[in-house]
Amino acid sequence: MSRSFPVAWYPILESRALTGRPRAVRRCGQDLVLYRRRSDGAAVALRDRCPHRGVRLSRGRVDGDGLRCAYHGFLFEADGTCSDIPCDGPGAHISPKMCAPAHEVREQAGLIWLRHGPAARAPVDLAGLEDTGCGASGAMDWPFSLLRSVESNFDLHHAPHLHRGILPGAGPRMVQPHCEVHDGRIELTGRLEHADGRGMDVLVRHQFPSVTYFRLARSLSFTVFDAPIDDDNTWRLARYHQDFLPVPGLGHLLARLLVWFEWTVVQRRQDLPMVETMRPRRYTPGCDRLVRADVGVAQYRKLYRAAVSDEHAPPITLSSSRAAAETPDALQPGHAPSPL
Repeated sequence: MSRSFPVAWYPILESRALTGRPRAVRRCGQDLVLYRRRSDGAAVALRDRCPHRGVRLSRGRVDGDGLRCAYHGFLFEADGTCSDIPCDGPGAHISPKMCAPAHEVREQAGLIWLRHGPAARAPVDLAGLEDTGCGASGAMDWPFSLLRSVESNFDLHHAPHLHRGILPGAGPRMVQPHCEVHDGRIELTGRLEHADGRGMDVLVRHQFPSVTYFRLARSLSFTVFDAPIDDDNTWRLARYHQDFLPVPGLGHLLARLLVWFEWTVVQRRQDLPMVETMRPRRYTPGCDRLVRADVGVAQYRKLYRAAVSDEHAPPITLSSSRAAAETPDALQPGHAPSPL
């Protein structure tokens, strides 16, 4: 897989979206086919290409614990090996090269996670990154790289300008932004305040490189899961949680309305038209200048650069611990941030 992305486990699909039929997805620069084994329902991921003639295996069908190609009927097991070539008859020798490479996947928190590179032996720790309560989720493809997509999660001070009709409580001044980094976790706190003192407290918790929890109001929070599709596109899933209407039926309906509003109005009609004008589309060091309120962006970029700079570097350890870390001098009040 591509070294463009940090070594990690990435959320690639909601578990409920994978049923009895094969599902084609593109993640981490690879075309994959996902399906569930008949024997135990476990998720399987293979390269979405039949080694025989190169057609998509996702056009095929699940056969036992394997996947049978729709073109010539070759059967590929969950480990990618070919176990049946109908045209050669039973007992025929099958070359080990006739295989569809398998990729390790796990299921956790209602998501299917893909192992990208020599990552830790378990998917991410979501402790403190999701709320209970009535919730709903929605996903979309975002036409920006993983780095550009995730760093926008820390850009809170655009809200009172671009979303001023939606978040009237958020003021234009980011008061006392504070960022802590420890073991691959970033926690950003602050307050978006008006001149008269009214404002909105904000909290962002991120587990590197792709899970971000937000709390922008007392009873409303959401978690965003990101996975690279390729170098220029990112799959984003948002889960909304609300506890000010704790009635299960009505609460879930309200959460679904929030998801629809977020993707249809906030993202597609406000954020997307704006960020599409961002240049360069791919981040390069020194391409923009950050201010003190961008401390979370700066810290994410720092972790990202470290993760992809050395192919042989060990993966970043993910932990639920959030011990304090000092903000870089360049982002302390009174200092101009250095180019990142």
